[in-house]
Order: sequence, then structure tokens, then C-alpha cells
Amino acid sequence: PKATRTIDIEDFVALDEIDPIYYQHSYYLVPDRGGAKPYALLLETMKRLGKVAIARVVLRTKQYLCALRPMDKALMLSTMLYADEVVAPSVLEGLPAPSTKPRERELQMAEQLVRSLVTDFDPKKYHDDYRERVLELVARKSEGEEIVSTAEKPEPARVIDLMQALKESLKASGKEPTPHAAPKRRAPAHKPRARRAHRKSA
Repeated sequence: PKATRTIDIEDFVALDEIDPIYYQHSYYLVPDRGGAKPYALLLETMKRLGKVAIARVVLRTKQYLCALRPMDKALMLSTMLYADEVVAPSVLEGLPAPSTKPRERELQMAEQLVRSLVTDFDPKKYHDDYRERVLELVARKSEGEEIVSTAEKPEPARVIDLMQALKESLKASGKEPTPHAAPKRRAPAHKPRARRAHRKSA
């Protein structure tokens, strides 16, 4: 595609209509010389209407679909994937079968755990632990400390007891599982046959 210095807006949509799976990279936009007034007009208009612009832009040698949205006092451009570049979940193999639907008791405990962890999103709360460890090692190395790396053996995946894992997670979060009365069941008319139970890893 021919490289241009323009971003061609095609539509305006609501931000919550765009699934995050379509986003790629984000860039801040600043007005070119003489473009401050129209830049501010577009920014304020999108703020008032609560809309984002869907546009096309050429970066290097590729044409991108992009979303243009207000971000405080600036406009942000996020490049996006086209629909045919996104894999549909319907083509995936190995997804859980309908027979693996969780039991009501499991759902109640899982919902209780999620509610106990609900909070407001604060991006400053999350850190790149790996990068911080690398920088710490670099600092120690620059001070003359000898750094010895030991390879860790990968641990095999283990099958977990879902209910027990939920109970432990709730306990660790300071929330004890809420007891629920078990439904009454009628005695079977015949003695059930014993069947061997098989566990499958998730």
C-alpha cells in the first residue's frame, strides 16, 4: 500500500463493542504543525459522545485497521487485526465436552472465590517479576558478585482435586466456604453397580 501521512476514519463505534482480541499495538498521536485545533475538536467530540473511531492507516509497508480513542488529553491509536486474521473458537480442538459441565456445588464455591478477589483495576499493582529479577541480577553482577545459574527441572503437570483446590483458595483469601445444604435424594430402587472412576487432567 502507498504510505501516507493520514489516518482515514471510516466509522464511529462504542468502545465496549470491540473485543480486545482484535487489538495489537498502541501509539499516542500528537497533532502535526497547524493541526492542534482540529485535533482538540476531534478529541473533545469523541469524549462527549463516548465513541471511538475505526480507521485505516499505513505503517511502513502494511495497511492496518485501527481504533482511535481519547486517552486523557491525547488521542491513542491501536492497530487491530482484521476479522479473517482472528481464529474462531469453533475451530479449536480439545475444548471441554458438554459432559464436563461443572456441578452446582463447584460453581457456588468458584463464584464465592471470584467475589472475594473482586477489586478495582490498578495497573500499577502488577509488575514484570522476571524483568525485575534480571535487573537485580545485573546490578549484583556489576558490583562484582558471582552469579551462578542452576537449571530447574520442569515439574510434571498433576491432576488436582477441584473442590479441594477451591477450598484452599478460599481459605487463603480469608473467606471460608459457605456451607450449602445438600439436596435430599431418594434411595435407589436397586443396588447401583460399582464403576471404576478415571481422572483426567485438565
